[in-house]
Amino acid sequence: MRPTDRQVAALRDLPDDELLDKALASLHALNRRAKEKRDRCNKYWRATFADAVTAEIDEIYELKSRFLAALVEAELASVATFQNETWDLIRRDDGIGDEHAFVETWHIVSCRGYAFHVPPLSATDTMRKVATPGDPHDPFQPQREIPDVGLTIEAQQQCVELAIDRLRASASSRRVATRGQRPASPRRSPSPRARPRPKKEDDRECNQQ
Repeated sequence: MRPTDRQVAALRDLPDDELLDKALASLHALNRRAKEKRDRCNKYWRATFADAVTAEIDEIYELKSRFLAALVEAELASVATFQNETWDLIRRDDGIGDEHAFVETWHIVSCRGYAFHVPPLSATDTMRKVATPGDPHDPFQPQREIPDVGLTIEAQQQCVELAIDRLRASASSRRVATRGQRPASPRRSPSPRARPRPKKEDDRECNQQ
């Protein structure tokens, strides 16, 4: 059996809390790995390995987005938001580029001592709904050492996938329980049928004439 297979088999047997801790550590390492590869790819974008590296980066960030979304839906993370001003080069028809500044809304998802930046296009509706204002800062942090979490890269990815499945199951169970606890709407008693108004003596007399 491959080391990855043994590690994944052990991860499947972990309780939810321990699996979540391992998944957070794994995503932290994968996120650092993606940044290191992104910086290298930007430097050697013409190299033959650039496309393969870009595909791996996209795979990690897609996994990150799904995990953070599941974490927030399960109500196990806090979300902060902040505004970041950035610059972009826009080329005119004459080929000359003009720099333009624009403001982006970023989010930070925090859980158990870990914090992950969420770019504007990756934020979910739930993140936007529960987010609280945070301190503005530069989301583009310098590269730091990739931590060793004791798992192969493939096992790290599988660990995060396992955590996503459990988080989604937990969120689904919570929604079902919440619906079951809602008080039933009070049933209205049927309105009594209107009884015919008894005729007065004068009325009967008028009808008989």
